[in-house]
Amino acid sequence: MPSLLATPPAYFDTCERTLRSEPRIERPKEVDPTWLNVANSRVLRQNDKIETLQANILELSLWQNNWNGYGSPRPSIVAIAAARAIVNRFQTFTVLPEKATASADGGVALIFVGQDKQRAVIESFGTEDDYILLYDTEGSSRTLPWPQEEEAQNEVLTELQSYLRGIQVAPRS
Repeated sequence: MPSLLATPPAYFDTCERTLRSEPRIERPKEVDPTWLNVANSRVLRQNDKIETLQANILELSLWQNNWNGYGSPRPSIVAIAAARAIVNRFQTFTVLPEKATASADGGVALIFVGQDKQRAVIESFGTEDDYILLYDTEGSSRTLPWPQEEEAQNEVLTELQSYLRGIQVAPRS
């Protein structure tokens, strides 16, 4: 029978969180065998991935200017907040970014890898300049603006999802 005891609250060791010289250690989660099928559900795996992406985006706020050695600014607080909001939009979609990283222009890049040759990047600056780049490994690409309205964002994310599944192609620009 599964335990109904409350789980202790999560805590973060500030020194461990800000240490960048060592990779983050993923601790395996212990799951009661009774709940094994539930723990392996797609929804819970997706929620774990979203939590990890959110944590990675927050870590970008600790980066310094010139993080890549070419004078690039660190991601702005506005860009980080916008990227976190975009990641939250993926709760209802089946595709998720593979990773979140800083972009050279002071924004946050959410990187997607599709089923075959399809790739995509959402560049988040927290302004009207946000966009989605759909491209493939053969040189075709297409850029979509990231809309400000929620309904239009759903349409763009649906298009992104179908592109990454190989249903649509990015015309050569």
